[in-house]
Amino acid sequence: MSVLSAANLSVALVLLGGPLFYFGVLSELGDPYPGPSPEALAQARFYSIVYANLGVTLLIASLWLSGRAFPSAPRRSLLALVLSAASVFAFWLI
Repeated sequence: MSVLSAANLSVALVLLGGPLFYFGVLSELGDPYPGPSPEALAQARFYSIVYANLGVTLLIASLWLSGRAFPSAPRRSLLALVLSAASVFAFWLI
């Protein structure tokens, strides 16, 4: 993989990982409606955990690719870093 495509991929991974992370975490907040069965609630919790972990994994992969591409594409690497930091900071504010 070329360094420039790694820089582009890092920005794309941030744009995919941030919303997945938010969806996974925010879907776990609050009390569930008591109507569904416990199996359905367990399945929803499982999917929430999968989305949150996938989002974190994509953010970490984005940061790794951003660091790898920094010497050749510093602007895109810094953009990916700022977007990742903004995703984590925005979650911290919630």
